[in-house]
Amino acid sequence: MARKQQMRGLSGQSTAGAAMQADLALFNGNIHTMDLRRPRVSAAAIAGDRFLATGSDSDMRSLLAPGGREVDLRGATVVPGFIDAHIHFLSYGLSLREIDLSGAATLSSALERVGRRAADTPPGQWLTGRGWDQSVWEGGAFPAAAQLDAVAGEHPVYLARKCGHAAWVNSLALERVGITAHTEDPEGGEIVRDGEGRPTGILLEKAMELAFPCMAEPSDAEALAAVRHAQEAANRMGIVGVHT
Repeated sequence: MARKQQMRGLSGQSTAGAAMQADLALFNGNIHTMDLRRPRVSAAAIAGDRFLATGSDSDMRSLLAPGGREVDLRGATVVPGFIDAHIHFLSYGLSLREIDLSGAATLSSALERVGRRAADTPPGQWLTGRGWDQSVWEGGAFPAAAQLDAVAGEHPVYLARKCGHAAWVNSLALERVGITAHTEDPEGGEIVRDGEGRPTGILLEKAMELAFPCMAEPSDAEALAAVRHAQEAANRMGIVGVHT
């Protein structure tokens, strides 16, 4: 019976609720219930991490336990948590510790971010990142290994483009991976070259994978920490579940 009463409350029907006490009441809002019979209400009562009921401001505030907290939403919208049906969750978590080049509006801005990370990283360790987009930079041309060499020459650098279909690497990375002017393009990929056939530092599609064996795989502890970091970041964006 208690379960049925709770479900009736969630659908916006009246709740008799002497037995139902909330520690938080949201009111004066625009709350989406996902119930076609009553798709929007102004208030909700919450106990712990569960919604007890949704309905009118007065009804939901009446469910508060003594000392419970009230939050005036001031017209703000509340929606159920999102479930992401397609996300590479571990990769996302690992990316959060990498150099974030998203939003770098210029080549110099991207290089500055790489240089800052290089200054805080022991020489010889890989620097990885993602998010660059040369199409928004002046001229729109692909960057080159030499530009990375100038700010992180003592580190092998691997930076994935925002689309995930290209990588920008420096000379030390090319050396570590063993890519030279004589390296053949892998099937389904391309090592971009200059007019003399030398690799420029841009790897496309399957050519990106040539670098993977040289970059250390995360340990189990690092992978677990990455997933937890991803979970925290997802929760901040309203994502409460994933399919991966």
